[in-house]
Amino acid sequence: MVRSKRLQPVADIAQKKERSAAEKLGESKRVLAEQEHKLSELQSYRLEYQQRLNDMGRQGISGSVLMGYQRFLAQLDQVIRQQSDIVQRAAGAVNQSQGHWQQAYTEQSAIQSVIKKHQQTEYLAQQQREQKETDELVNNKVASRAQRQEEEWD
Repeated sequence: MVRSKRLQPVADIAQKKERSAAEKLGESKRVLAEQEHKLSELQSYRLEYQQRLNDMGRQGISGSVLMGYQRFLAQLDQVIRQQSDIVQRAAGAVNQSQGHWQQAYTEQSAIQSVIKKHQQTEYLAQQQREQKETDELVNNKVASRAQRQEEEWD
């Protein structure tokens, strides 16, 4: 079996590894986008709630209602901080997945490059063998013709 064929199972494994890493990267990007969207919604909700509090403050608001709003805003701020941490971890996961995919892609490309080199070498060797066979056939015909002509002269 030629080298390029012997390396094919290794190339298949590398390709599967690269595909798997690409899928994981895609999934981690999806999770990051989802978490960023949640953070954005929380921040928008907080802004709306703060705006309601400001509007109510201009119209006059009781102390207990004001404290309730402030407590809720403090809780919302805590949730926003937690969601920001989740977004940061998701971004870290994307970076890690990107690195794994890049490594798998590089390995797969290197293996494909080696296989291609072997295929080119094998092709050239085959061409040389065929040329040698053709040359031998031509030489044999020429020698055979020369021998016949020699026999005819004799």
